[in-house]
Amino acid sequence: MVGTESRAGRVRMRQGDLEHMTVSSLSLLSQYIITRKDYDTTCDVFHEPARFVAKRARAQMEKLTREISLLKMQLKKAKSELQDVHNLSMSLPCSPIPPQSGTLSRTSCPRRATNEPEASIPSSS
Repeated sequence: MVGTESRAGRVRMRQGDLEHMTVSSLSLLSQYIITRKDYDTTCDVFHEPARFVAKRARAQMEKLTREISLLKMQLKKAKSELQDVHNLSMSLPCSPIPPQSGTLSRTSCPRRATNEPEASIPSSS
């Protein structure tokens, strides 16, 4: 029972991590979109000073793009790990495996009830 609970806890923890990564990815994507809109607007309104702003915005967009791709890879990896944990937990039995038929176990072979002094004395009948 304890092993099942810990596996379920790990699965819940992984699901929480996936949800957090999804929210982080969406947040970065929205920042990217806002930066892109700011970049386009800035270039339209201010032609000369826009070079500096455009360069800065471009650098920020590249950084955000790299972060988004990294988060997507981490999300993909975490999903595959979660799937592996789930598959493993489904393949493991919840109770111990009973002995196979035909094999002897300690409980299936009761000891003979012998009296030590009687067993050591040869019978002369």
